[in-house]
Amino acid sequence: MHNPFKWSALALLGLLAHSSDAANVSMLGHDDVGISSFISAGNWDNGAAPSAGNDYFTGPFRLRSPATTLNYTFAGDSLTVHTSEGRLFGKSIAAPVSPGQVLTINNLILNGGYVDQSGWSWLTLMGNIEVIAESSFGASSSDTLEVMSVISGSAPLNISGPTINSGQDTGAVILSAENPYSGTMTLCANTPANSEKGLLRLNHRDALASATLNTISSTLVALSFSAGVNTGAFNIGALTGTGNIMLSDTVGMPVFLSVGGKGSSTTYSGSLAGSGGLVKVGSGTLRLLGANSNYRKS
Repeated sequence: MHNPFKWSALALLGLLAHSSDAANVSMLGHDDVGISSFISAGNWDNGAAPSAGNDYFTGPFRLRSPATTLNYTFAGDSLTVHTSEGRLFGKSIAAPVSPGQVLTINNLILNGGYVDQSGWSWLTLMGNIEVIAESSFGASSSDTLEVMSVISGSAPLNISGPTINSGQDTGAVILSAENPYSGTMTLCANTPANSEKGLLRLNHRDALASATLNTISSTLVALSFSAGVNTGAFNIGALTGTGNIMLSDTVGMPVFLSVGGKGSSTTYSGSLAGSGGLVKVGSGTLRLLGANSNYRKS
């Protein structure tokens, strides 16, 4: 006769044994050229490649992606990029066209660090990203960082700017998912290397539907809109800042913004140009202080 209590006890012991194997694993130094702790023992303090059951932390160090054309999935349970010096440094050498090299990270946590692509190439992130402290995205002049990962969290998120890659990030960051992210995304003042891509391109009409967009770049082409998804209004939770926006997509067709779904009150003092328009929705007040002829009240 089987003893159910015996088997329950054995199952519990097995679970405890498994959980005791899990660990927090941290980097001990920067990944230098030719080293990638993304797929190897690299600089991890346990001396082993990332594996399931462990959570990984960059600390103030640079974790390089593999400098190849291949796609990879991070094997750990999570990867946290944190402190102002912590960086997930994309070194893809894939062709500079979508999707380039694809890195899948099912639980990428941005806790003050930044993600930066710099390899004359295109890097695509897939999986999930949670922003829990002010962090940043960027790409160097000839590069593109496409974020197909679903972004969540409410901490500030910066696009390019003087604190990322010594201010050299003038490449494009492309948002290609419907994101529940509800924080403030700041589009900084760098001038984009490619006027079609801009510094930030919205490749999904709900990429910023729950977020506040704070644009401080005076360049009209800093924010761009993909023609392929321009089938209705681009939804932006709230709009603020001093930067200017060109309301046309990547082939010159009109773009309409639906602003206010977040329900907060903001002031936007930049200018809206082009043949598109802005529709105010939701509660809260949007004060427009710039020279705008593109406003329609819903």
